[in-house]
Amino acid sequence: MAPNVGDYIDHAEERRDVYYAARDVDYMITTCPSWWWDRGNSDQYLRSTECTISVVEEDRTYKAAYRVATDSIRFFKDEYRGWSWRDIDEAKPVIFVAPPDNANRCFTPRGNSPCGTLLDIMDIFFEEMQPLVAPNWRPWATIFRGLNIEDKLRILESLPPLFRPSQDFPVQSHLLIIVGIDRADNPKTRAQVMQFLQVVEKMFVANRKGKVLLFTDSPWSGLSDMVKDPSCVVDLKKRYERSTESSDEA
Repeated sequence: MAPNVGDYIDHAEERRDVYYAARDVDYMITTCPSWWWDRGNSDQYLRSTECTISVVEEDRTYKAAYRVATDSIRFFKDEYRGWSWRDIDEAKPVIFVAPPDNANRCFTPRGNSPCGTLLDIMDIFFEEMQPLVAPNWRPWATIFRGLNIEDKLRILESLPPLFRPSQDFPVQSHLLIIVGIDRADNPKTRAQVMQFLQVVEKMFVANRKGKVLLFTDSPWSGLSDMVKDPSCVVDLKKRYERSTESSDEA
């Protein structure tokens, strides 16, 4: 019996390792957020020098974010001609942060509470960021997961700018994708979510090191009030959907 392509895609996406999926020739992204694919939107976005933060609401949040991350990694592999997949893995042009859930678990989640979700997001963020963290700060990774939320935030706020292993390092702009930040946000955790987002803003936007996509499964407003520079917040999905509609009308 021929393998079911849909089943293979689902299995690939449950592995969580977007870099493994990107180099897997059998993993074909047959469906993805339409706005990402339309009229070269993704290439335009990834090549642009803008450093922004965008909230992207999708029904199948994890799958949409996973496919955008995988497609972006493949884009960078094509852009950096001569680079091996190992080079790409180490350069981390895309940082994918998705807390575990019932379907996809890289480790046991702390539960469905907003605080537990935020702790998981911060743990995975620090783990995925390791190649871009200055070497003298990397030992924190061995104890980071066991720290309380205040100590985690204190370490993240103290991190120096993203580490560049050499002067000829080609990655000038990274893409950070975070899934489920809306599930971490409620009145009790709002201040900590804001603190974390301002760390992200400083690392990637203020320091001109990249772009940020926050994938949510429900409407999530108020981001402009949570960052230090509201002008960095862009509704990317609406921008491209509007562009598509204008092109169709023309």
